[in-house]
Amino acid sequence: MAELKELLGIAREYTTGLRLELLRKSLGADAERARAPELAAYFTHCNLQPAHLMLALRSAMTLTFKAKLKRTAASFARRLLELNPKPEFAQTVRRRISIYLSIHLSMSIPYIYIHRYIYIYIDRDR
Repeated sequence: MAELKELLGIAREYTTGLRLELLRKSLGADAERARAPELAAYFTHCNLQPAHLMLALRSAMTLTFKAKLKRTAASFARRLLELNPKPEFAQTVRRRISIYLSIHLSMSIPYIYIHRYIYIYIDRDR
């Protein structure tokens, strides 16, 4: 019975993650600039297997960088390094972190990452 509950929990996490990813991919080009990085960020908080979490973090890192969210991209890169990727990929990620933090251009999305909790702020001016 405990194994069944564990499998249901895993299935729930993957279902939530896949819903977020499908929603992100269904966005149009205009909405993609702001909403897609936010959805990718939420996807990284699903309790996935390490290999799948690496893919989610890599995707979120790339999307946030393209959206000029450099500090957020650097935070995903740091989380990616915590998962101990292959040495050659880890070196690439470290290089990206230094690039992300050296660029001073930055925007914001309604996503703040603090100690595995998600805080959402609402910008009334948008």
